[in-house]
Amino acid sequence: MDPLEAGLMQRVKALNLFLADIYGAQEIVKAGRIPADLVSRNAEFRPEMVWLAGFRTIFTFISPASMCPHRRGRFLRARRQCAHSFGVSYMLENREVMMRVAPDLSPTIASPRRELSRCPSRRFAFAGAASSHGRANHRGVDARPVQFRLYEHSFLADKLGVELVEGSDLLVEDRIVYMRTTQGEKRVDVIYRRIDDSFLDPQVFRADSIIGVAGLMDAYRRAM
Repeated sequence: MDPLEAGLMQRVKALNLFLADIYGAQEIVKAGRIPADLVSRNAEFRPEMVWLAGFRTIFTFISPASMCPHRRGRFLRARRQCAHSFGVSYMLENREVMMRVAPDLSPTIASPRRELSRCPSRRFAFAGAASSHGRANHRGVDARPVQFRLYEHSFLADKLGVELVEGSDLLVEDRIVYMRTTQGEKRVDVIYRRIDDSFLDPQVFRADSIIGVAGLMDAYRRAM
C-alpha cells in the first residue's frame, strides 16, 4: 500500500470515528479538544440524529478528497468532505473517451492497480450496505432532486443497475420504503441519495421540503 492510499484511508477512518463520537458520547468535546458550541452551532449538525451513533459505525461511505502534487512525489490535501461529491460520471466518461482517442496515454494516466471503471460497483455500493438485513435480492435506487444534474445521476444509475427516482417516487408504509412503479409498489432496501439532509424527511427536518420522503427517518430507524 502506497503512502497516499494509506493516508486517505486513515483520514476516512478518522472522520467516521469523529462523527460516531459527535453523535454519541462526545468524548472529544469533554476532553476539551473541540469547543461544544463549535459543534452545536454548526449548520450541518443534526441533533435529530444523535441516536444513530449506537447503531452505525460507518457514517460516510463516500469521502472525496481534492489532492494536489507537491515536491518529491508527495501530495497535499487541498480539501476533504463527507458529502457525496458530484462529477463522478464526468470523470468516468472522460476516462473512457481518453482511452479510445489516445490509448497511448493509458500507462501515464491509469494505474493498473486501480481501475476507475470499478468505481460505480453495485456489489460495493449496494450489496454491502444491504447484506446485514438478510435480503439477498435487494433493490437499490438513486434518489435526487429532479432539477439537478440529470446526466450525472442517469449515468450512475445505469452503471449501478438501479432505478433513478425522485422523492415523489418513494413512499413509506409501516416504516418500510417502497418505490412506485407501473407494476405496483416495490420495496427499496438501499438509497443512494443526493438530497441534502435538511430536505430528507419533512416530518423530521424541514417541513416545507417537497423533494424528500415523509417517514423516511422512521424507516431508517427500523433498518438499524
